[in-house]
Amino acid sequence: MPLFSRAIGVGVALLAGLLDANGATPACDTAAPAAVVSSVTVSSFVKQQRKEVLTFVGYSGAGYEAPATMLAHASRVLDAQDPGQTLVNIGATAEGIGMVYELARAKGFPTIGIVSTLARDEGVPISPCVDFVFFIPDTQWGGRLSGSNRLSPTSAAIVANTTTLVAIGGGDIARDELLAARRAGKTVTFLAADMNHQIAIDKAQSKGLPEPTDFRGSAHTADAPDCSAPVTQADMNRCPYEDFLTANGAQAAVLKNLADGLAAPDQKRLRTAQRSWIAWRTAQCEFESGGSSGGSAHELARWSCTAKLTRERTGALEKLAACPEGDSACPRRKP
Repeated sequence: MPLFSRAIGVGVALLAGLLDANGATPACDTAAPAAVVSSVTVSSFVKQQRKEVLTFVGYSGAGYEAPATMLAHASRVLDAQDPGQTLVNIGATAEGIGMVYELARAKGFPTIGIVSTLARDEGVPISPCVDFVFFIPDTQWGGRLSGSNRLSPTSAAIVANTTTLVAIGGGDIARDELLAARRAGKTVTFLAADMNHQIAIDKAQSKGLPEPTDFRGSAHTADAPDCSAPVTQADMNRCPYEDFLTANGAQAAVLKNLADGLAAPDQKRLRTAQRSWIAWRTAQCEFESGGSSGGSAHELARWSCTAKLTRERTGALEKLAACPEGDSACPRRKP
């Protein structure tokens, strides 16, 4: 038997010992062991475990604007699964969607990570809550291969070994994996979530690009519901979010028009006022939707409120933009 084949066999045997039928090691205080293995070995391991694989995809380095909300989504998904029959797989790394690893371990799920060898080569931190990491030899992080409709080795291994895929937001890689999983007949769920706004703005500025106003991520458009006739509770929850995004885009345009005409001191005051208003809007909508807190319709109530208040704020900004010059109740214009 070739040396590499023997090494793979030993690796699978070690994995079986790490992840027994009773679940994962409870502590998350040490880094998971690492081995460079092929997707065939991943498949062999999954088959040997006789468990279904629940895969989470989403934002990694882009982060989440509302990480607590993301974790609440993940918690509800996990609560519907049996830890004794389910392996939780993410992308092995600790940031972004990788925060779900700690939650999964706390609920008693065994965990694995399927990730490109770029993570190892570039020293990207691996979550200490992964029981075992499968590094897949790959020249990119995942998604479709450049100039092709085929998935990269990493994404191909993820999709092939997944039973159920849950995307909580996500960019191009999450989008490609979501669509490929659906084509392969896997169970797929998409939950809308914004990437971290400030990280996205800083990234755009570093590249000399306009400040973004849409923080949904490309996975969002791959699974848009029909909001003219939503059927499932998930669609009913997501459609008010879509409505908010439309309202937020309109507000961003009005805000820019207003800011462009203001003197520098009042531009600064406007930024301060807008940040304070966003914080108030968040608190107000949590208060208004409090009656549904913890229920399946909470997101519907919260995003409906957010869209409503966003439109009200846009109307107030439009009035300020139309303020006659010289009015003492209006901000100062540029000279």
